[in-house]
Amino acid sequence: MKLAIGPMRNTHGAVLYYLFFASSNNTGDKIVRHIFNKYRNRELRHE
Repeated sequence: MKLAIGPMRNTHGAVLYYLFFASSNNTGDKIVRHIFNKYRNRELRHE
């Protein structure tokens, strides 16, 4: 089982909630991690 956790933030950078994703499928895990990393990188550019 793969687990990915990502904080969801508002426009001020405050954490609103954490999104958890669990899957036994490697492709699904790869897709979700790609999405989390994309938005994590977007947050860093706004700080």
